[in-house]
Amino acid sequence: MQLTGEQVLEASKWWKGQLGLQSWNLDIRRVPYHEVDGNLGQVYWTLSKMHATVKLIMHDQLPDRNLPEDDELILVHELIHITWAALHDHVWDELNSTQRDVYLEQQIHLYSILLVKMRRNTGHKFSWEEEPAPEPCDDMDPSPRGAD
Repeated sequence: MQLTGEQVLEASKWWKGQLGLQSWNLDIRRVPYHEVDGNLGQVYWTLSKMHATVKLIMHDQLPDRNLPEDDELILVHELIHITWAALHDHVWDELNSTQRDVYLEQQIHLYSILLVKMRRNTGHKFSWEEEPAPEPCDDMDPSPRGAD
């Protein structure tokens, strides 16, 4: 679904709250195709300043008319990158194991809340059965995770 500039800003405010990004300053821009390196959107952030620029491709610049034109989906995709910024910015290597555990638990809790809200608010009973499960890799640890 194509959104107007005002609708994108409205959606970004709502999603900032849902994703725990309230303290982030977001700059959202519509850009030509070449500014998103062949993607539908991109995000650049400065973790220490909690500032991010989200670039969404201009509607008339879509390379393939069969691509979904869901601005909100693209926006949320880019915002989720920010929630995982510590992994991208090599901050992860500087965290001790307790900090890593806290970070991962916060992210898992966030997505748990969002998925439960989605199910409860829409009444939609979703399942992953529609998608085939990924094949296990040889190096995957088959043992179950410990209790959280």
